[in-house]
Amino acid sequence: MDAPQRTRSCRRDQPTATNAQSRGARQICLPLDRETFLRIWDDPQAVRLLVEDLLKQHPVLFPKAMTAGFTLCGKLPQSKKLAGVCLRRVRVSQTDEDGHSTTQDFFLRPSFVLPYCCGTVDDVEKGMLLLSYDVPYHVVRYCFGHNPMFWYRLEQSLGRNSLVGTTVRDPDALPQHLAADEHHAQLCGEDAYVAMTAGGSCILGMALSNTASEVDLTAAYGRFRDEAVLVSPEYAPETVNTDGWKATQAAWQTLFPKVVLILCFLHGFLKIRDRCRKAFELHRKVWEVYQATNAGPSVTKWSRSVSGARPAYGRVRFRRRWRSSGVAPRSMFAVIVTRRATARATRWTVP
Repeated sequence: MDAPQRTRSCRRDQPTATNAQSRGARQICLPLDRETFLRIWDDPQAVRLLVEDLLKQHPVLFPKAMTAGFTLCGKLPQSKKLAGVCLRRVRVSQTDEDGHSTTQDFFLRPSFVLPYCCGTVDDVEKGMLLLSYDVPYHVVRYCFGHNPMFWYRLEQSLGRNSLVGTTVRDPDALPQHLAADEHHAQLCGEDAYVAMTAGGSCILGMALSNTASEVDLTAAYGRFRDEAVLVSPEYAPETVNTDGWKATQAAWQTLFPKVVLILCFLHGFLKIRDRCRKAFELHRKVWEVYQATNAGPSVTKWSRSVSGARPAYGRVRFRRRWRSSGVAPRSMFAVIVTRRATARATRWTVP
């Protein structure tokens, strides 16, 4: 007898997967200890109540489509690495702008289990503490078992996640005002630099640069740009505070051409101190501005005193130079002119 002909739907305009849709990004970590895990993991209703409660309290930790509903699709086979531990499957359906309905599976993992079920937090906690003090891998293996390659891979996996993606889930919450600087470090006995980016009272970027050249710093700070673009494709910061190093400023202008460069207040003060070593009254006024809670009378009073002391380099001339060049001036007298941009970076209100 003839078998019925079956047709399979094919969507030719299926979007390609992005880095955010990789295998590791499909795991949802739930705050569960081992006792709670053993008590509720086999009960679908208890797991659903837990997920729904966490979804209401912390919606940014879950996919947006889960707010419209989800389906528990059973459990995966037990892990061969960890006895008695298995992940749960959650299926989420969503409809795009063209009306196409797609489904995507996510996996629930308890927080005491490491990604890929390579161990538990309690088993590797002390070993990772030793690794933070540069203890050799074979010594950690001697103290806590496994093998040197296990501890090496576990340490390298710390950089697997995106700093921006795991810190900021809402695209609107990405900070528009950043601070960037290089931390001097040693790599295999050679000088190296850790390019760090911060904003919104949080570290958002950290990458190693072999040299302090413009090319290497652009690649290092580019890690932050790449991770931020995954959260918001149109992200572009308004200002970035740097220490005046030309390679750093050039790197940020390459990554974000419209960003406004602001000189660090401390480095501006050091330039004043080097050029006016005996102007102690001026030094005091600088720190009054630094310690002020708002950009009100103290900034206005000090800018007037500076303009009176340097009439040849008045505020108008510095403002014209800044606008014509497109780069924030490197003199502290010019930084006073740009106090409105600085106030935006420090969340001050300038009258």
